[in-house]
Amino acid sequence: MKVHPSSFEDHHNSISDDSSSDGVSLLSNSKNGVFERVASFCCSIRFCLINVFLILIVITTFLTTAVWVGSFSSSLNTVSAQNRQFEFDNIIFYVDKTLNDVVNVVETYKRNLMDDPSIYLNYTRMESSLYKWYKSELNLHASTMVSLYVGDPQGNCGCMIHLGTDHMWLVNKFGDIALFYNCEQVDQVDDTCHRSVNETFSADPFTMVKILETANKHPNDSAYTLSYADLATPNIVFLSLISSIANPNPVHGQPPFMSYVGYDLSTETVSNFLGRQLDQVGAEAFILEMKTNYIIASNHPEIPVNEWDSNGTLYRKTPFTFPVKEVNVISKDLLSSLPRHDFSDIGCGHYAKLALFHRFVTAYRMCNSYDVDWLIVYSVPTWNYFGSLIVGIIVAAISTMLILSVGVSIGIMTSVRIIRPIHNLIDLFHQVSAMQLESLHVLPSNFSEVKEIQKHFAFMVKKILAYRAFIPSHLLSKMDEDQVTTTEHVVTPITKEQVNKHTPTVPSDDKHDKQQHPLSESSSSHEWVGGMSSSLRSHHASTKNLFALGLEQRPVTVLAIQFGGLSLVFSSGKLSDSVSMISDWFELIQSCCKTSFGHVGNFQNDILTISWNATFQQGKHEWKAASSADMILKRKKTVMDKWSKLLTSESNDIKMALCTQACSTGNVGCESSKQQVILGSIFTNLQSLLKISHKFNISFVASENVQKCLESYFMTRMVAMTSLLRDEDYESVGTCGVELRACIHSKVYEIGESSKQVEDEWMYELSDKEKKNKWLHYNQACTLLMDKQFEAALEKFSQLSNPDGPTSHMIEQCKARTIQIL
Repeated sequence: MKVHPSSFEDHHNSISDDSSSDGVSLLSNSKNGVFERVASFCCSIRFCLINVFLILIVITTFLTTAVWVGSFSSSLNTVSAQNRQFEFDNIIFYVDKTLNDVVNVVETYKRNLMDDPSIYLNYTRMESSLYKWYKSELNLHASTMVSLYVGDPQGNCGCMIHLGTDHMWLVNKFGDIALFYNCEQVDQVDDTCHRSVNETFSADPFTMVKILETANKHPNDSAYTLSYADLATPNIVFLSLISSIANPNPVHGQPPFMSYVGYDLSTETVSNFLGRQLDQVGAEAFILEMKTNYIIASNHPEIPVNEWDSNGTLYRKTPFTFPVKEVNVISKDLLSSLPRHDFSDIGCGHYAKLALFHRFVTAYRMCNSYDVDWLIVYSVPTWNYFGSLIVGIIVAAISTMLILSVGVSIGIMTSVRIIRPIHNLIDLFHQVSAMQLESLHVLPSNFSEVKEIQKHFAFMVKKILAYRAFIPSHLLSKMDEDQVTTTEHVVTPITKEQVNKHTPTVPSDDKHDKQQHPLSESSSSHEWVGGMSSSLRSHHASTKNLFALGLEQRPVTVLAIQFGGLSLVFSSGKLSDSVSMISDWFELIQSCCKTSFGHVGNFQNDILTISWNATFQQGKHEWKAASSADMILKRKKTVMDKWSKLLTSESNDIKMALCTQACSTGNVGCESSKQQVILGSIFTNLQSLLKISHKFNISFVASENVQKCLESYFMTRMVAMTSLLRDEDYESVGTCGVELRACIHSKVYEIGESSKQVEDEWMYELSDKEKKNKWLHYNQACTLLMDKQFEAALEKFSQLSNPDGPTSHMIEQCKARTIQIL
């Protein structure tokens, strides 16, 4: 038996229920005599199923989001607080270290001055002593130091001051005049200020009020003055450390000290550090002098902290007048959070932390025994730390909306699958009530409960058909006619409220209430319902491997350093000496190559390789390599002198070769063991260059392609021709078929001193110019040799005094070529 959904007819059987006293007649009489089907979507199973899906999705998403936000926000808050504290501690450490370093330097010089009191009584000796100290500070604290001086209680002093690019000796005679003498050739080795007898220029004497006040307050001790500025140097805000020498025989009413040592530093040094340290977007930092309420440093070194007007009046900037709006807002917020609305509410050595909606503010009051009382303020936007969390919440909200949309779609499809057989049964019961038992089509269902109902429904219909088979046709025909008559005249109408109270409410289709559909329409309805099912697909993104094996072609510059004397050291049996000497060389090389980002490679036997542009992209890598090699040559004497007792200078010397060419660099190996390599013929070519270096006893040689990159920076000369492997040859010579005819002939050059230094220093020392131009005639002779003017080249080479190995080799080449021509 096939059962399919059907429409309501325009008539219905009379149904009465008299089984109980509380029974209500369920007969309903509309105009066409059928049961009224109540269609309320909000009371349907479909609506409940969709709501269940949505509620479950919302609850699950909310709980999941709450869990990860709670966990992540707590850890993020802890980590961000630690990061902020670490960054702030770096600033405090730098400021404190800078101040303490200056104190240590001044105290050391003061002790030397106390051992020889005659220094501050004699300007000549004072000048010599201060100049030595000044040169030492140029090497150690050039960015911090402004001036060094020694003075007396009357305001007289001798001073070494750094004004721009000038190094000046200043004699300040209180109430009289200030004389400036320009010290030349400061970079020379000697410790004498090379100046003229007459002053370079003179000016009004400097006022020493703040300095003398500090010396009076702290006799025989060191203390920093308050920040101050002088119209003579309008762009500098000074901070002076004064360390006085107490008068052994103090007189009442006279200053308690007989001399003092001063060290002036510029607050711009701290501002530059803050500018470099705070690379975060929106971060602010400044230092406030508590006693004056003036800003002395900020992370905006381009903005001065003081201004002078045309009348010579000084205007210092406070946290509320500094021309950066964020600094003003931070200062006001911090001040309003303090109990008495005063920065002094923050005790010495204590922190004040303020968490605002848009930024975090941390302040630290730094006090020390040297009369420093500063407030360091550091602020960073909240977004820098919690931006990822806010973005995550927004993404989670958007994802929730997408999940809800998918959930609604799944709910609708699921509800259609569940409700479709139930609606089919409702239609079938309507057909049975109209005794349309011949064309009943039951839709298949996967739900066991619905299958059970369909099974009993089919059994019931079979029995009804069996029963009708025993009723004569004329009686059936009569009964059907009587059913219509009874529906039209006998049915007692009941109200809609009674039907809703005693009968279940079911959704209905308006078309079913208005007309009876044919069989073909029922079949079409079945096909439409079945066509609403669809499948969902999930997508998984693949994770890229960030450490894959592979090689890439790039130009690489490699410096090979060959150490002399290792065989003698190892043969002596003192391995400890070998390790110590190699360590000294490595420390020297590492310090010279660190700034140029040279990658120190393998050390095999007596050769160490250093590469540039192999691990990451570098510009001017040939020049960086040559500069590092030049620095090594200039500093090698320290290592050679240290081991001079074990080895002679000739055997302890180093030879260097520089080559650049295309190589294959990257990672090779397997997944469990990888190695960064440089593959190519460059190492074989370096061996060839080192042989030439040893042959002519040359410290530094390079290939021709390197010389082309360095000829405008260094002095060079050609020393020989050699055969080098091509870039594309990866096999070792003599093992894999690399033949001599596959090699290329290249010039080999000796790399000398920097030519840029010649341009800077020729006007000061003529002898230095002659020293740097010692290869001028040699290079001219090489040019003649390359032009095949052998006799002229031979004559030029022969004119050179004290010919070295390369010169002798070139003379032999010229003679051999001349003989061949003859």
